[in-house]
Amino acid sequence: MFKLERSGDLLINMAPAHSILIKNNNHLKSKNRKTTMKNSLLTFIIMTKIKNCYYLILSYCILFCACTREPDFKITKEFADSVKQYSYISKFSGGMAKVTTGGKDGFIDKTGKQVIPCVYGKIENFSEGIAKVIAEGEWGFIPERGNLTLKYIGKCGFIDKMGKPITPCVYDDAENFSEGTAKVKIGEKWGFIDETGKQIVPCIYEEVGYCFSERLARVKIGRKWGFVDKNGKQVIPCIYEDANNFSEGLASVKIGGKWGFVDKNKEQVIPCIYEDANGFSEGLASVKIGGKWGFVDKNGKQVIPCIYDKGFFSPSFSEGLAVVKVGGKYGLIDKTGKQVIPCIYDYAFFQKEMIEIEIGGKWGFIDKTGKQVVPCIYDYIRSFSEGMVNVKIGEKWGFVNKNGEQVIPCIYDTDKGLFPPSFSEGLAGVKVGEKWGFIDKTGKQVVPCIYDQVAWSFSEGMASVKIGKKWGFVNKNGEQVIPCIYDNDYGLFDTFSEGLAVVKVGEKYGFVDKYGNSTFDFDKE
Repeated sequence: MFKLERSGDLLINMAPAHSILIKNNNHLKSKNRKTTMKNSLLTFIIMTKIKNCYYLILSYCILFCACTREPDFKITKEFADSVKQYSYISKFSGGMAKVTTGGKDGFIDKTGKQVIPCVYGKIENFSEGIAKVIAEGEWGFIPERGNLTLKYIGKCGFIDKMGKPITPCVYDDAENFSEGTAKVKIGEKWGFIDETGKQIVPCIYEEVGYCFSERLARVKIGRKWGFVDKNGKQVIPCIYEDANNFSEGLASVKIGGKWGFVDKNKEQVIPCIYEDANGFSEGLASVKIGGKWGFVDKNGKQVIPCIYDKGFFSPSFSEGLAVVKVGGKYGLIDKTGKQVIPCIYDYAFFQKEMIEIEIGGKWGFIDKTGKQVVPCIYDYIRSFSEGMVNVKIGEKWGFVNKNGEQVIPCIYDTDKGLFPPSFSEGLAGVKVGEKWGFIDKTGKQVVPCIYDQVAWSFSEGMASVKIGKKWGFVNKNGEQVIPCIYDNDYGLFDTFSEGLAVVKVGEKYGFVDKYGNSTFDFDKE
């Protein structure tokens, strides 16, 4: 211990210790700095190696995907020879294409083999792996929902994708499968079959709903409606003047000229006191009293009073909001009945995140808060597609994005009486004067406007185009990979599917692949 008498002694005697402390402290700082630098360098080296490994793995993945991607189908002479016999062919779907020969329909695969023989008068498209077939028949007009419909009439049955019959052609009419069942008709009576062909609901009803909903289907005996389950049991008796499908556990039914709701236990949970009623959506259903619409909950409580007019559609909730109409003007309410967007618009329609509106003859979009996203300055608008919407000023069309920015000016024409094409696969068809081409989302013309007509959309990177009276195909680089030499009288709807497109020469049908080879090429050999 030092005994210090004066401040000077303190300074003199403390100096060596202070010097040592500073030296030690500097040494530690230097050591820590070196350690920190070393650690930082090590971290940098490790992160660089991880980054390089990541890019290496990513490159291998890309290369692997590119190498293992199935190449586009290429037409061979054998395939071309196999399709020559058909008077009509349709596009491929699920590895098969419908074909017709001698007035009979069948299906071929991509080897050209008839996987389903051409023995049917008509085959409809597959639905849930099953297709409706008609053995023999003829075209005629039949009454459907108050209108005359042109239909191929004959005995109906069903087949699977191997051509194996699910049911023989014994039904006088039938609809396609939906949710594992199909409605069928014997004589003048309707019922249902399942995917095995078993008749789960006997053909004893004057009419049945199109399909089951929540495992129950509407059926009609005489003039009264009820419901059956998939075992054919009539769980709700046919006592109602009308009925709608079940939704959210309840179905609207009509008795004594008034509408209410029943549950699946045939209990009338909401009395039949309404002039009209729609199905439940998000826990609420629209009902009508005194010509006005409101909403009830599943307990029958009228949570939103009947004060609204019917618009283009009966009101229903979507994403917590419903479009309503008062005094000829549209707005939106929430589930409490609060008017979150005032009824000031001449028209309003919910399109997912945004609402299409019209005011004073001008169109735009607002969001769910009522904020105007696309200003009401356009003479017409269409629905959004790939984040872009067609807009019209005067007689010219352009595009606006979801931020309301007019990224493509209104400088394009369209055919009289038709809307212009929307974006598909990043491109949209546009018309300048009398010629058509395609633009990208920046407005750049990637397919020059030199064609007399173009397809409404790209499919598998290709779109059909027309010069004079002939059709061909361009790719997304604007290259005409398939020359305009085909006579497709329905060229607007010709698209590639599974690497092939249907084409026509004279009255004969064939296929073309993405390499430009067609089944007609081999006729020249």
